[in-house]
Amino acid sequence: MSDTLAAWLIICAKVKGPVVPLDSNRTLYARLAKLATAAGLKGWPDNGLRHSCATYSLALTGDAVRVAYQLGNSADMIHRHYKALVTKADAERFWQLRPAADAAGKIIPMKAVANG
Repeated sequence: MSDTLAAWLIICAKVKGPVVPLDSNRTLYARLAKLATAAGLKGWPDNGLRHSCATYSLALTGDAVRVAYQLGNSADMIHRHYKALVTKADAERFWQLRPAADAAGKIIPMKAVANG
């Protein structure tokens, strides 16, 4: 797990249970779309988080084999779809993104969005 992921997950940590409870009435993708709308985004791309991870990981490391292994894909696929989309400097900034000290009070819980 990257330090970036750990920093974001720590503000969502619970003693027990999933970070994002899944229910039978709404898929995770539908909930992400509703969350994007609540946050003022125009839309949520299919697999947007996965694509961001692949793009910025490859730009940072230059190691398609490693990125492919992490994502359960082939190095060829990683090269074809993610090579040279962002600069290494962009990737360094992306992987340094951290929640603000008061982020917990500003985050919209997915449960609230799903039920709202």
